[in-house]
Amino acid sequence: MLSLGLGLGLTQTRAGGRRWTPAAIFGPSDTGLLFDARDPATQYLTSMGITNVSAPGNPAGLILSKTPGPTPGPEKLINGDGSAVAGWSAARGSEVITSVGGRIRVTAASAAVMGVSQEITGLVVGGFYRVTQTGFTGTVGNISNRLAANAALASGLIMSSSFDLNEVFIATAETMYVGCTAIPTAPGQYVEIDNMSVREIPGYHGVQPTAGARPTYQSTGLSFDGSDDRLMTTLKLGLSGTIMSRFNGDAPNRALLGCTLGPNGHARLVLDSSGRLAAGVGLQSASVLSAGPDLRNAWHAGAVSWDGTTVKLYLDGSEVYSDAQVGSVNTTVDMAIGALNSGGTATGFWSGQISDALVIDRAATPAEILKLHNHWSA
Repeated sequence: MLSLGLGLGLTQTRAGGRRWTPAAIFGPSDTGLLFDARDPATQYLTSMGITNVSAPGNPAGLILSKTPGPTPGPEKLINGDGSAVAGWSAARGSEVITSVGGRIRVTAASAAVMGVSQEITGLVVGGFYRVTQTGFTGTVGNISNRLAANAALASGLIMSSSFDLNEVFIATAETMYVGCTAIPTAPGQYVEIDNMSVREIPGYHGVQPTAGARPTYQSTGLSFDGSDDRLMTTLKLGLSGTIMSRFNGDAPNRALLGCTLGPNGHARLVLDSSGRLAAGVGLQSASVLSAGPDLRNAWHAGAVSWDGTTVKLYLDGSEVYSDAQVGSVNTTVDMAIGALNSGGTATGFWSGQISDALVIDRAATPAEILKLHNHWSA
């Protein structure tokens, strides 16, 4: 359990002088998601994580959770450091592959498209994987990184044409191929790949494959249009949990985060018909679990927690509602961000901004709720 102590101040430091972060809420056995929508480094323009967002107004098709651990998965590439050629194959068949100075060198046999690839197996379909690479060197100017479903890299996604690479992809098959292609102008020209890596990124991340339904990045948080914008996750809730978010909404009857399955199975944090903070847990709807003033057009932090016995609602770090829980939260429907996932159909689209979001599989303590509010509002 976290201690109140001096950690509730705006500086919020931990033992040893390190700055406290919301990830500290998660203990070794806790699962959930933690989104910081003000951190563009966690957000990508598309759901395949090809390019980070860089400016206000950019769409966010993927946002990575900042929950701690487990550590990234094991390395999927053989000799990704270029120390040997084992594992690497000629993408077109005629290239010469060697290891030179700790780099994989691909030398052209003719003035034709060439490349190098490596098979990565044992991928989890729907899992998230990070591809990194120090850079390219060589004598061929037209080079592209590739991610494809075949060793020839004849088709697939152009991941980057830059020297350095740090991108994310969602596995669409258990076996895929990574590498690069190049267009030499004469035999003997070559490309060198340095320090390539493919490792799984564990966690429950937010994804939106539909371009028109992606929220947009702003320096103050993600902006949702109230029409169809939302992010979907694969997180399914437990019989105990907490949903918390910092938000600025401009319309009533909208869902910040949530999922539901029939009349018994609510788990959502919303603004009700009067713009008040409200929640749905089990059989209890937002018309029951609501409190406080109209919150529209201002920044606030709201949270709801449940433990199978008691439901509590928090506004800006303070408890504003507590009562016996009626019914159980569903454990089969994925959590949506910026909408309510009602048995697979998105409804109640959020209109406004969300700067931070937390879902954890236990009832957070009042001290943790207050500490999160203070950190998010600092």
